[in-house]
Amino acid sequence: MYRLTSSRVSTALPLVLLVAGLMSCSEPTTIDTSEQLASDIRRQQLDGFVHTFALELPARALRAAEQSAVAPTLSTNFEQNLAFESDSLIVGLVSEMYLERAYTPVFVGGTGLNPAGEALVQTLNAALEHGLVPSDYYVDEVAALRERLQRSTGFDDFRLRFALTPEDEQTLMDWVSQHAAADETLPATAAIFDLVLRSDVSQSPLPRITQAIIDLRGLIEDVSAAAPELEVRLMSGALRYARDIKYAHTDPLIPSEAAGAGWDLETEAGRAAAVRTRLATGIREGVHGDFGAWLATLPPANEQYPRLLEGSREYAGYVAAGGWQPLTVPIDMGSGASAEHVLALRQRLAAENYLPADAVQIPAWDSQLGSAVEHYQTTHQLSITGTVSEETLSSLNVSAVRRLAQIHTTMERWRNARSLRHVHGEYIAVSLPDFHAELWDRDERVYRWRVIIGRTRNVRTRGGGTEVQGLTPLFSDTMLYVVFNPYWNVPRDIRNDEYQPLIDADPNWLFDNGFEMVTNADGSDFLRQLPGPGNALGVVKFLFPNEHDVYMHDTPTRNLFSRTIRAFSHGCVRVHEPLQLAHVLLQRDRDWSEFQTEAYIEDQLESGEEKWVSLTRPIPIHIEYYSVRGDDDGRMNFLADIYRHDRARVDELEARLLAQLPGAAAAAEGAAPDEAEVEVVVPAGAGGF
Repeated sequence: MYRLTSSRVSTALPLVLLVAGLMSCSEPTTIDTSEQLASDIRRQQLDGFVHTFALELPARALRAAEQSAVAPTLSTNFEQNLAFESDSLIVGLVSEMYLERAYTPVFVGGTGLNPAGEALVQTLNAALEHGLVPSDYYVDEVAALRERLQRSTGFDDFRLRFALTPEDEQTLMDWVSQHAAADETLPATAAIFDLVLRSDVSQSPLPRITQAIIDLRGLIEDVSAAAPELEVRLMSGALRYARDIKYAHTDPLIPSEAAGAGWDLETEAGRAAAVRTRLATGIREGVHGDFGAWLATLPPANEQYPRLLEGSREYAGYVAAGGWQPLTVPIDMGSGASAEHVLALRQRLAAENYLPADAVQIPAWDSQLGSAVEHYQTTHQLSITGTVSEETLSSLNVSAVRRLAQIHTTMERWRNARSLRHVHGEYIAVSLPDFHAELWDRDERVYRWRVIIGRTRNVRTRGGGTEVQGLTPLFSDTMLYVVFNPYWNVPRDIRNDEYQPLIDADPNWLFDNGFEMVTNADGSDFLRQLPGPGNALGVVKFLFPNEHDVYMHDTPTRNLFSRTIRAFSHGCVRVHEPLQLAHVLLQRDRDWSEFQTEAYIEDQLESGEEKWVSLTRPIPIHIEYYSVRGDDDGRMNFLADIYRHDRARVDELEARLLAQLPGAAAAAEGAAPDEAEVEVVVPAGAGGF
């Protein structure tokens, strides 16, 4: 039997007697026996004891659970917490980051996330909007760890468990009475707390309370263990995301700067070194600054990417809503179509926001529907007929899931765009599927011109197979010269295929058609077209010397610029308004007035001789490939994948979306796999490079 005494309780007895006397009536109260008085006093002592114990129990219990809990820090079992990560690059950088910070957390504070952590979680959860895979950044594991961490709110539940019930109070009174000292003084409150808080359940005077403290200690340990694991998961996810959306892409690096840093981007080792160094520098920038603001800088800084991001959200919404049903209507459907077909067409156009919802139930063809069809054709690079042509119907039956995959494919291309090297400076960009060239300066589009690009041409090889020739290559270089009244040096394959039979058949063909044969010093010869109005290069060309022998130029075949799909050249880029391009380049290059520039160009042209003009400020040029474009109204323009560069990747992303997005399978059911093949027929007289 425990013999624990409390001086506080023993000295309280005279005070209790005094209070009892003061509270008596004017006539003295008769006490039956001294035993009754002692019993009443004893009861008051026990009541006071239990009351004090109940008041102090919640705070003491929480403190005891916290003191006895084993709470790991970020440095505790750090390698074990990082064991989930299989990527050696990420493992190394995570370890470096926390070693530098002496294992100070970046994202977790207390039992929740700090602003940096909240910004990161929001960004990772939205990764699919960029065409990335959220599971690559451990979003599910992070959510589970956050839930564990937030279980600290369960501490309030323990306050209820620590409230003494009438049965608990009676149990405590009985136990205290049994363990009173020989002089009947009560055990010390602190001593009983020691038994309740530190003994096992079998020894406790209040087993239920002791078990509740053990459970609370387990909760604290579980929450404490979640914090460092969550911190490491978030850092790993941040590095993976930053690498995927920015630092893994080496094409945007300026080659001279990469070489200065010792990165040979032509080798795998050089690219790996560039990725690691840039990723390490980037994450430190984020950690030591505003992490949320740093995350916002990772996507490409150009006009198109944010437009595509909005398009991604829009088309993900279409997928979530079930997309659109395959449309079955007559070819060339227009005015006079049946109500059934009109209603089906209206529903389809409304599903992609080309018609307002209040126009869906109108059973007749009207000008509003015709305009909606034309708008759809404009944004899908179709012939503007105002009727449901065969190519329009094929396009309408491409599913919302595939459209979303096309957007994501283009976003991937933008993340690795070579034009990002000069996005804050001056450069020319040619997007082949868009059939346009643009001049950019300090984040603003200055001019935009229609262009004709290389045709697709199947040629038989010596082995009996076929290969595609005539495609305009994707590359970057620097425009150095503007050449007026150019000669056209005919490439040997074009000479052999197109001109040599004519030369052989007619001795006067060269003179009659403005060509000449030039003999080289080594005795070989080449065919050259003289300057003049019939020259295949027109009156001006723009040179950016490259291994592909591709350049931009004028053309005498002007009617082809009115075509929607403009793939007619042998590989060079023909410009719709070449003299305007020359005017803009020279005026900006020389800081001339409009009059000075115009007079200079006229002098060059009137000479009739080939004139090479060097640019004092050579301008970068990038020929790239984007099959989706966001226009100034925010509408997605789906363009012809003219060279089929995107098809395989779109197929992959479509399959991934079908597996990831709820409702995607239903949205894709019965849809066409893609638009009809684009058939480019080269008109007579469309020759030239």
